[in-house]
Amino acid sequence: MDTMSPSNKTITLGQRAKIQELIDAVLRKSGLPSKFVQQVIMFHGADIAKEFVELLRERVELFSNMIIRRAVVDRSRSPWQVLDATGREQNTEHTVVIDMPKGKGEKVVVYFFKVGRQLSNEALAEEYARRDLVPADVYSLAQVNIDDPDFAAKYPNGVQWNDKDGKWCWIRFALWPSGRHVSVSRLSTSWNSDEWFAGVPAPKA
Repeated sequence: MDTMSPSNKTITLGQRAKIQELIDAVLRKSGLPSKFVQQVIMFHGADIAKEFVELLRERVELFSNMIIRRAVVDRSRSPWQVLDATGREQNTEHTVVIDMPKGKGEKVVVYFFKVGRQLSNEALAEEYARRDLVPADVYSLAQVNIDDPDFAAKYPNGVQWNDKDGKWCWIRFALWPSGRHVSVSRLSTSWNSDEWFAGVPAPKA
């Protein structure tokens, strides 16, 4: 299992240089008036630098607690075969299962993140966007849990999507008192604070 957990190593010289390079490229294209830029540097330069570091710190913290899993996905299976392959007790809605997002590609990389508070479907969508991720397809998420049956015991995990009518649907993997469990539903829901969410990088515009 790959993680993006915090380490004692701090930002490197190379990383600082790369950030400066990126900022310089944006500034060159900005067209900001030199006279007023100089005044801002004189009176607010130190504050701007501090604000930038805090913005960078906020972005770093979004990625500092991620788990990365790689999987090889069999997309020839039917939705029911995918659920059966997990070997879990199932609590599902038939009409939701048959339309679960199937996804594409054999080899996948899935990023799991935890927000740590209760979330509505809409709030969770915003958390994906903050990390430049979109929900992973169900087949990819299921494969992670097939490959490691105990993954959800430590990291209860799930993903959400919209059906053809725009209604929220979701799948959850967890350890219940009765054993390993998977739920698929269209019922209104809120996500618990201990849940991890599966995502993949958002497509580039």
